[in-house]
Parts: sequence; C-alpha cells; structure tokens
Amino acid sequence: MATQVIDVSTHNGAIDFRRVKAAGIENVIIRCGFTGYGSSHTLNKDARFEENYRKAKEAGLHVGTYYYAVALTEADADREAAFVLSLLKDKQFELPIYYDVEDVHDTRAAGVLTQNMQGLSKAQLTAIVNRFCDTVEKAGYFVGIYSGKYWFRDELDMSVLNRYTVWLAHWTTQTDYTGPYALWQYTDSGRVDGIQGNVDMNILYQDFAPIIKRLGLNGFPKQTAPTEPAILKGDANGDGEITEDDALLTLRRSVGLEIFTEAQEKRADMDDDGSITAADAREILRKSAGLED
Repeated sequence: MATQVIDVSTHNGAIDFRRVKAAGIENVIIRCGFTGYGSSHTLNKDARFEENYRKAKEAGLHVGTYYYAVALTEADADREAAFVLSLLKDKQFELPIYYDVEDVHDTRAAGVLTQNMQGLSKAQLTAIVNRFCDTVEKAGYFVGIYSGKYWFRDELDMSVLNRYTVWLAHWTTQTDYTGPYALWQYTDSGRVDGIQGNVDMNILYQDFAPIIKRLGLNGFPKQTAPTEPAILKGDANGDGEITEDDALLTLRRSVGLEIFTEAQEKRADMDDDGSITAADAREILRKSAGLED
C-alpha cells in the first residue's frame, strides 16, 4: 500500500479541501503549532490549525498533525508536549502525531538565541526527542518523528527512538536512506488542486488508520471485539426457545435433509461430539417437553 499525503500549515493559505479530496488526495498532515526562536521560546498555535482540521475532516480526509520543535532541554520538550496535548484535545487523528525536529536557525545576529537543536550533542537531542514522544505517547497518541535524512542518520540515536514511526524528509526521486520509515516527504514543490502554490508531497507506506482506531489512540474510543451471543443448547432454529420444531429440525439435519450454519451446529450438538445425530434430536425433544434441564 502506498498513498499520497500532503502536509500543510498556515503558509499554504486558505485550502479548499473538497477540491483536494476530488484530486485524489486522501490524507493530510496539518501543522498544529511551533515554538518561536526568540529567547522566550514562545509556544504558538498555527494560525490555520483549527480551520484546516475542521475543513479536512468535513471533506473526509484522514488527518495527522505535526509540531515544529525548538526545544534545547528536556524541560523545553515537556512544555512543548503539554502544549501539543492541549491542541489535540477533543480531536481525532487517523494519522500519527509527529514531532518536527530540524531546527538549524541561527539568530545570534539578533542577540536572542545562541544555540539551535542541531548544535546539541546526539545524546542531548535524542533525550529531548524521546522525552516529547514518550510524553505524548503515554497520553494516548500514536507518535512519530519528522526529520531529514542526515538528521536521522547523524544527529539522532535511532536505536533509542526506534519505537516511534519515522517520517523521512528527503527531496529526491529515490531516497537512499537505509533506516525504516513509513512516510517519505519527497518534494516541497507539489501541485494539488485546491491549494494555491506549491505544497509538500509525501508517500505513505503504512495504513495507520485501522491500527489507531483499533487501539483507541489519537482521540478514538478503543474498539472491543464483538462478543458472541450465548449459546442456548437445543435451540436449533435460533428463535430463543426450545420446542418440538427444534427437535424435528435436528432430526432432519441428522439424516441430511437440512443444512445447518456453524451456529446451528453448536446449538444442536447436545453432546458436543462434533456431529448431529438422532440422539441430539431426542435430547432436544425431551428438553422441549420439560424432561431434561
């Protein structure tokens, strides 16, 4: 299975998701927010997150989300995780919640920030990413990491982070990244009806929606296996009572004049020997007459 996915933010402007859906796009990952680069590291909701989420859902697309990180410490990751969880409240996502790790901004000239995420050691960066992902995962969400080929290869310790699904950014016609990934962003120059200008395009290789729904993650209620109705032994026709009709039906089955369903076989096989015989019919008749419990 490989399907097309777009990812969008406020930078894509107003989007007509019905036209996007009509163009054959079934999945969208929407930016929910980002951390600012200033010394205060402000937490910001994407200006079009609510609008994009609502319209994508109304159009029938599967939706995921991502948050652009600028965390330099595990405490920063805690703040970002708490903020993201507040944005996800009362929403449902068929695709994972991604932590976007790619901060290379250098704002030293403005005197507000002297370090970015790329300047951290591999151990520090890995701990920060793990802290965010673990927190959001424990809150009941299917979590993933977004980053580029070289970050996954050189900056992050994927032996520590391998339980999270990977969204790989590598703008090329054929990636040579050798690690596992379920989503590949292959260009930032896609064109899709309903969106003005370029849009990021991705290929999804895993059907996340049934997994997420079955496990009750990302805002969905957990699905429970249907319980089989109780078997009333002797009720061959399944009408909820044991009568002479059940005995006659079972007798006909024993000589090949009736075809039973699997459920009927279980109800009529009184001695549980795996076959329907005249003995089963006799026992059902006795039960119908009150001669057997």
